[in-house]
Amino acid sequence: MESFDPIRIENKSFKGLVCLYLLFIVWGDFLREIVGL
Repeated sequence: MESFDPIRIENKSFKGLVCLYLLFIVWGDFLREIVGL
């Protein structure tokens, strides 16, 4: 179980990074539209 624990944590952090990256892109476009207005 312990050998699989770090893999699960890394996978979770990886998904978190992907979500943050997508969120950053969405907010970037959103802020760009606000600045454009």
